[in-house]
Amino acid sequence: DRYPDLPIVTHHSGGMIPMMAGRLGSGLELLGTRTPPEMEEAIAPAIGEKPIEAMRRFYADTATFGSRSAIECGLEFFGPDRMLFASDMPFDPEEGPGYIRETLKAIGEMNISDEDRRKVLSGNAERIFRLKREGE
Repeated sequence: DRYPDLPIVTHHSGGMIPMMAGRLGSGLELLGTRTPPEMEEAIAPAIGEKPIEAMRRFYADTATFGSRSAIECGLEFFGPDRMLFASDMPFDPEEGPGYIRETLKAIGEMNISDEDRRKVLSGNAERIFRLKREGE
């Protein structure tokens, strides 16, 4: 809440967040609902917005060992403007190339627009890290 413009990048397509969104959302929404009246004033400011909505502002990477379903799950939760290409290099049996190859293949086979694919592969990282391509 204090730094809404700070980009937070989660690893491995957001980990459990996208898969547990329903449970996290409804479970965390109960936070404070059973609070005794004398404690409501103390806990209310700490809750702020719904935690699951705050998590949707995170960015997530594609370091899922080439798992198309994991990348699609993250993409559905975070959206195409908040996914960044990553490979987990050098942590694969080939010390990098295998996961890069499999991740690129998975993204290439996904049913997304060319524009969204460009965002995931490079555009989002260029934007949030303020990177420029050669010649720009």
